Amino acid sequence: MSTRRRGATLLALSGMLGAVALTGATAGTASAADELPVYAVRSEGLTPEQAAALQRAFGLESVERTPEGVVTFIDEDRHLRVPGIDRGAGRPDESGQATSQTQLDLDAVRGLRAVPLDEAAKRVTETLRGVGLLPGNATASASHSTLDITDANGNAVAGASLDTTVTFDFQLDGLPLEGPGSKIRVSLDGAGSVTQLTYSTRVLARAGTVQVLGYDERYSRCRAAAYPLQLGLADYIYWAPPWVARPPGLRPLGTGPPLPGPGPVDRLVVRVPPARRPRQPRPGPGPDRAAPPARRR
Repeated sequence: MSTRRRGATLLALSGMLGAVALTGATAGTASAADELPVYAVRSEGLTPEQAAALQRAFGLESVERTPEGVVTFIDEDRHLRVPGIDRGAGRPDESGQATSQTQLDLDAVRGLRAVPLDEAAKRVTETLRGVGLLPGNATASASHSTLDITDANGNAVAGASLDTTVTFDFQLDGLPLEGPGSKIRVSLDGAGSVTQLTYSTRVLARAGTVQVLGYDERYSRCRAAAYPLQLGLADYIYWAPPWVARPPGLRPLGTGPPLPGPGPVDRLVVRVPPARRPRQPRPGPGPDRAAPPARRR
């Protein structure tokens, strides 16, 4: 099974916990702005009553709710289950504990079917809308988790989609809202039953503006943080931080996705001074000192 991650560099431009950030996907949206809105956190997570409504809507026996209102569910027996054949007891492990043997059931794998992407996205969206828990700034998309089986020579033997996962993209004022504090994710098995769910959102209200860096300056900082990776464009997103502590608001962050390279790149997070302080030193001579790409309109 394989997953893909979008490479990015993230720079916080100011001191509040929370943030607006820079991303190549929205380079034409905020590149000419001197200021961007700041959002105050009015409430966090779901109430117990909302969590119960979410549970009933998806037909779940139970859900977990943290004190901050993050709601989660996982069916450990069915989530990403791979069909297997019980082959009885195996040899004791290195600590002497009993083990069991399971063989992949290739016929069962070949027979697996997943809920179509469009159907899953529509089903989850309508379910959330029906209980009043579909944020107005959320757009659904769906993907499959796939299992690919190869032999010792790398030849394909069998493969199948194990589930269909619906996730939601969020926006504020036309800019992406990302991060662990802004996430709705629902996974369905082939029968359409929910096997995993995460609902993590905050209610935000606009509360003024904050000065942001011009394009050349933020590109320079993103490039310095990403070095030696080659950087693409740099623009803003809003960043919703983890639920460790309640942030007073969301402010601008800067992010720039590196240009395509060999292999995936994980997100790199770097804290930098506010916009009005001196810029960071730039890396030494080399291809990284190339002029920033032209902004997209």
